[in-house]
Amino acid sequence: MTMLRLNGIHADEIGKIGQESEQIKKLQRNVSEVVRRIDNLHQTADRVSDVFKEELLVLRVRLREYVFKLLHSDPGKFALKYLEILWRKAWHEPVSMARQMGGIGEKGNFMLGSHLLAGLGQYQHLLLGLGEKYGWPPGVRLDFFPQSEFGFMGAKEKVFSGSTTWILDVAGRCLVWLGDLCRYRIEILEGEERTRAEILSKKYYTVCTKIKPTLGLAFNQLAALAGEENHGVDTLFFYLKCAISKEKFEGGESNLKRMLEKQETNLNSATKSLEQVASLNLMHLVSSVLEDKNEDEIFLACKQSLASLHQTISIGRKMDAGWLARSVAVVVFLIAKLNGNNATVSRSGLCQAWMLALTSHLASVLVAGLGKGLWGEDWTEDSLNTEDSEEVDEIEQDKVQLEKKKRKKFTDLLRRRRVSNSGSSMDSDSSEDEMISDAPSMSDADSEDEDDLYFLESDADSDSDVVVEVVEPELPNTLEVVDICHQLGVFPALMLCCAWLRSQPDVLTGLGEDGVQLWTKLARMFTLLNLHSSRYMRNERVSRLGPKVEGVPLEEHFYLRGTDLFDSQLSQIEDWSRENIGGVAGESLSRILSLEKWREWLVSLEACPIRWREGEGRAVLVKSAPIEKKSLMKHMTELWLKDEVSNLEKNIAESCTFVVDSHALTTDLQMVKRVAGYRKFTVIVPQVVVRELDNIKKQDRDARLSIRWLERELSRGHKGLQAQETDQKLKISMPPPSRKDPGWARHSVLQCLAYFAVKDDEIIFLTGDGEIIHETDVEATKVLRELGVRVEHVENFMQRYLGLRDAIRERKRSGGTVSSGRRGWKREDREKRGRRTDRERSEDRDEDIG
Repeated sequence: MTMLRLNGIHADEIGKIGQESEQIKKLQRNVSEVVRRIDNLHQTADRVSDVFKEELLVLRVRLREYVFKLLHSDPGKFALKYLEILWRKAWHEPVSMARQMGGIGEKGNFMLGSHLLAGLGQYQHLLLGLGEKYGWPPGVRLDFFPQSEFGFMGAKEKVFSGSTTWILDVAGRCLVWLGDLCRYRIEILEGEERTRAEILSKKYYTVCTKIKPTLGLAFNQLAALAGEENHGVDTLFFYLKCAISKEKFEGGESNLKRMLEKQETNLNSATKSLEQVASLNLMHLVSSVLEDKNEDEIFLACKQSLASLHQTISIGRKMDAGWLARSVAVVVFLIAKLNGNNATVSRSGLCQAWMLALTSHLASVLVAGLGKGLWGEDWTEDSLNTEDSEEVDEIEQDKVQLEKKKRKKFTDLLRRRRVSNSGSSMDSDSSEDEMISDAPSMSDADSEDEDDLYFLESDADSDSDVVVEVVEPELPNTLEVVDICHQLGVFPALMLCCAWLRSQPDVLTGLGEDGVQLWTKLARMFTLLNLHSSRYMRNERVSRLGPKVEGVPLEEHFYLRGTDLFDSQLSQIEDWSRENIGGVAGESLSRILSLEKWREWLVSLEACPIRWREGEGRAVLVKSAPIEKKSLMKHMTELWLKDEVSNLEKNIAESCTFVVDSHALTTDLQMVKRVAGYRKFTVIVPQVVVRELDNIKKQDRDARLSIRWLERELSRGHKGLQAQETDQKLKISMPPPSRKDPGWARHSVLQCLAYFAVKDDEIIFLTGDGEIIHETDVEATKVLRELGVRVEHVENFMQRYLGLRDAIRERKRSGGTVSSGRRGWKREDREKRGRRTDRERSEDRDEDIG
């Protein structure tokens, strides 16, 4: 006795420990005996009624009592193990056996339904009891339980102390089992009850992913329920999340593989919407990467996926933010799955290039949408010059900006007046935007002051009796900025891209000077999203919401939670149960504030040429010393640079022939005008296109405008526009359809392309037809490949060509690299091209003909 006391242990305590140990062993023996008896009765069951007979019900209740006693005796040691046994023997096996027997009937459905409801009650009661006895860890809150006691004398909420592992494991499993029980009920219910059971099932699984984000089983079950939601992207999203979870589900990988194999058969099926095509191309990309296909196939899959996404995002209609965000998250998960494996460097690099290209495009869409939403359709991006590291005086900058605004109002009025007084119509060989201007062309040396000179000359030409009253427009307020960011629908996807870039900063280091266009777009985005800028009026609601929504976990944070790649970033979120306030405005404002922190991180990188001028409230590009690219980035930059520069450099010559279809003219007539007006290009209009437009002109305004423009310009002898002659067609390998068939027009256009493909070295098919662009028309795609014809989407074509042409020339002058001091395409360059005189354009065209 004395020895035991010296060691700090009393004999009574040893006796108590021994008794508890004996009780636990007895409980374990009882559990084994009950499980054995249940198994024997299950083996002898022939009907559904045998599965739910009284003897089995009593054994299941007894098993539950024994398991709960073991759980509370030592939760960390026994909780999860014996709860798994209880779930399998008391709840899952009876349902599985009833399914296998078939022909349940009304009575069987009643018994099965009662069994499932009893299970729901048990696990709800278990979770409530765990909260009352042990409390929940900070940040864990189940939204289907009361948040506080009723009345003034309610007990203080108990806070869990000790290791949180076991209680989170138990809570996660219980929520999954609750979801499973509701999912089983879907099969025996109808109408509203069935819908309610499906909603509850998704709710339980979703709550589990927030409490236990590392549990892959919950994501696998959500994928099984997702079906064709968001055109199958949701299913792909959940299966990939399951595959990269820390606690993987064994069947997750095989389920993902089966899902991708099933979707591969739908790639070349009937006509689909843009979202469906983009979703299928995304699945094809994931399949190509996971199956470890060769680089050329993966590169082509990346290109097709990006092209379809760009078209969907750029279509000018409201974007489904959830679909786009999950599409981006799919590629992020794919990169996370490939990360850290030397054998997957090439595949991972191409996926990183996909993310870079999409990040650049999303930033561009956000900038353009925000600018036009705040200042109207006539808004144009301000030029962004590359500076040295010195600061610019803030007062002088404000004066310059004010003067530019005033001069823009003057020139807009004077241009309209000059057109009305000129007495002549627009020249058929007009420049890109068909602007009429008498100002002389300027040299590159005067490009910085060209706006001043042009406005002064225009002012001098105006009549002396014209009085112009300049009224300063009302500044947009910060709430408008927040609302437009939400309406555009690209912000959540863009924030996922930003989080990915922060998790892999080496991607930015590998860009070097080749990323000048990306840096430019990001700098413009930072400037426009600066809510403290003098260009915006303060809104009281936004000012109040700011401190309340900063640091609130958003949907994209829950997407990334539980992934090793993002653990360090997400550790900054202290309370995951914190709810957003302020609705959609609060969400958008929280993202803007998060983007400000991301901007601070980005400008601190040595490889980043963006600098934030706090006094001026704007971002600028600075000249930085070239950084040697890492060999790891060789494959990554291949896709992005080919898409941005090399692709057009190699495939589009300085002079080439374009063939347009009716889709191009009705999709973007202004772009076709710009192509025809560019002195190096010739546009061919097939005869069948004119007939198509004529047939639909009564119902389609764009068709009427196209017909009028074609008639006017062809009658004037537009040098960049030609109509197809009767004999300018050749036979193609595709069998001709009947004239009443909708495919007749496409067949005729392909015959026209065949003629010019033989005659000209460079022929481009300019179209807005989704089936041609996304290659869903297999026969037409085969013919185009046989002819060697390049297909280009009409939307934003000239911006792509002119910007990349300038980058190509700059790269050649600098010895093979794109200078960071020059934009892809400048507003000043476009305006300078727009001020070319008619005489100069004629001389240039005559020069080309000679």
